[in-house]
Amino acid sequence: MVDLKKAYYSLYDKIMAEQLKQESALKIPFENITPNDEFYLDILYRHKGITLSEFASLAKVTKPGATHIITRFEKLGAVYRTQSSTDKRVYHLELNSALITYYQKSYQIFDDIFRKMELCLKPDEVSFLIDLFKKMEGVL
Repeated sequence: MVDLKKAYYSLYDKIMAEQLKQESALKIPFENITPNDEFYLDILYRHKGITLSEFASLAKVTKPGATHIITRFEKLGAVYRTQSSTDKRVYHLELNSALITYYQKSYQIFDDIFRKMELCLKPDEVSFLIDLFKKMEGVL
């Protein structure tokens, strides 16, 4: 396990260093954002239009905890709720346009880094790596 952990951290450090270098001009458009906040906002970006219950499940927080998080984001102007057109009891969570732009640029940088890494692998190695990721994800 020591070798696997060492290899993981080595790759992680290089990916993060490359991403931070390329994102040096990018700044999340809000002050005092914690790493947890960034994680929650990232969930909202990747799962556009999710409900509060879906957010709670993905973020691994209670529904009251999710309500607290989203209410705080709403007060910052980072997130807003839109009422479902089919069920008036349901609200979907959306990021504001500044955050959407920030995450689009950030994900483009991340995609470029991953594309660069993927190009050094053969198609069967990519498939094998995907299978390994799924296997590891299954234990979490």
